[in-house]
Amino acid sequence: MINGIFIVALFLLSTLAQVSFVQAFQAPLALFPLHFLIGVTVLQRVGNIEGALWFLASALILNLVGFSDGTWLAYFLAGATGLVLTRKAFTSHSVYGLAGLALSMYIIFFFINSLANFDETISEISLNFLFGVVELIIGIYFAFIIANYIENFSKNILITRRNKKAL
Repeated sequence: MINGIFIVALFLLSTLAQVSFVQAFQAPLALFPLHFLIGVTVLQRVGNIEGALWFLASALILNLVGFSDGTWLAYFLAGATGLVLTRKAFTSHSVYGLAGLALSMYIIFFFINSLANFDETISEISLNFLFGVVELIIGIYFAFIIANYIENFSKNILITRRNKKAL
C-alpha cells in the first residue's frame, strides 16, 4: 500500500517536473528524459507490473495534457519493450542492466517520436538523439545511486521496526 502511494506520488511529481520545469530550458537541457528515466528505474527496481503501468499511465496522462502528438505511442511501445526486456534480457539489478534497459527503451522511444514529428531535419534528429543519450547515461548513474540509497534506507527501517517488536 505504502509502495503504491509512493509510486503514484513519484509519477505525479516527475510528470509535473518534466512538463513544467525541464521543458522550460533551452535545447540540450530540455531533452533530458527525467520522467522516462524514473519510469525505467521503477520498471527495473520495483517490478514489472508497476513499471508497465508507469508507461501506460504516462502515455495517457501526457496525451491528455497535450504534451505531444506522438508521445503516447512512444511511451506505450517503450513500456511494452521494457516489460519484455526486463523479463528476458535485463534481469540483473546492476547499473549495467539499468543502462542496457534504458538505452534499449530510449532507442524505441526516440525512433517513434521521430516518426511522429516530420518537421525536423535528419541533423536535428541525430543531434537531439545524441544529447538525449548523453543526458540519459548521466541520469542512469544518479538514478542507480538514489535507488540503492532508498532501497537500503527502507530495508534498515523495516529491520529496525522488526527488532523493536521482538524486544
